[in-house]
Amino acid sequence: MKQRNVGIDILRIVSMIFIIIVHLLMQGGALSAYLNQGLQVGYYFLNIVYVLAYCGVNCFALVSGYVGWQSTFRIEKIINLWANVIFWSVGVSLILFVYNNELFSLKEAVSMFLPILRGRYWFFNAYFVMFMFSPLLNHLIKTLPKRTFQYFLSAVAVVFCVIPFLALGNDIFRMQSGFEFPWLMVMYLVGGYFSKYPVTIKKTYKCIVAFFGFALFNFIFKYLIELITTKLLGSASHGDIFLSFTSPVAVGEAVSLLLFFGNLKINNIKLMKFISLITPSVFSVYIIHVHPLVFWRILKNAFIGLTEYNLLVSFVLIIAISVTIFVCCIALDFIRIMIFKFLRINKLCDKLGNNISNLFEKVV
Repeated sequence: MKQRNVGIDILRIVSMIFIIIVHLLMQGGALSAYLNQGLQVGYYFLNIVYVLAYCGVNCFALVSGYVGWQSTFRIEKIINLWANVIFWSVGVSLILFVYNNELFSLKEAVSMFLPILRGRYWFFNAYFVMFMFSPLLNHLIKTLPKRTFQYFLSAVAVVFCVIPFLALGNDIFRMQSGFEFPWLMVMYLVGGYFSKYPVTIKKTYKCIVAFFGFALFNFIFKYLIELITTKLLGSASHGDIFLSFTSPVAVGEAVSLLLFFGNLKINNIKLMKFISLITPSVFSVYIIHVHPLVFWRILKNAFIGLTEYNLLVSFVLIIAISVTIFVCCIALDFIRIMIFKFLRINKLCDKLGNNISNLFEKVV
């Protein structure tokens, strides 16, 4: 078993902050506010930030494969994570009901206890399916010869990344632009490949250069294609062809960051302990801030006022707010961890997982 790579843990944190930034720009209404007010400079400036952060989901899935392919499948892991999701689904709803009773409805009261069945968190639903298939994915990573593995990943890249781009962004293979479990499984395999066959890079700054290069290409393409289509058709179109999880640009950004953080050497013991302390709560950051009542009621158009500031201030505010949301969610999850310890929820989940595993063994 490989020693824990702290650099990869840092990438997990960075990817979650990227996801928050994307949500602030899109769901928060910052991008549309600049566009609606005709502030083209501000709109394209924030698009640079957007294309830089868009690879967050791919990074998170890559990390799952990078660290997970050598682990033993244990149903207790997903049950513990399921308990975490239900805790925050119910907890956030109850807090907001007290704060504003107009948010309460019978549908919401039922849905908060059934977050997975009601599809409240698309990423967790996709992650759950990926986890259930992880024994097969891990077996493929462990047994496929390197050459065959490379051919397989190359074929996947052509089919799901290159061909849809040539089709002008049409989702011809029904991958939902990466918003489904098959794409997370693909990223899991890619992460496992780079963990099994690590790429040693002495000059790691080249990875960061590649990351910014992919993002710059994405931005320039978007700017030019929207400029051309506006002049020819009267309105901008096809500028978001590369803004999908399956786009070769988003994959290139994510892989560049994986190689950078995978080769990052951390020797500071205090920093290593701090990173190890907060890493288990990173997934909770997603569960808390995309809770439907938060995402659709609180976050919706909450940042259209950024147009009142100059671009530098807007940029600083977006980063500062994203980091603040991350830190607050981490702090809240520490409370959840203490509650789980006090009530021995983790032990109950482990016991339930063992019972399910034993039952499965008997049935099979």
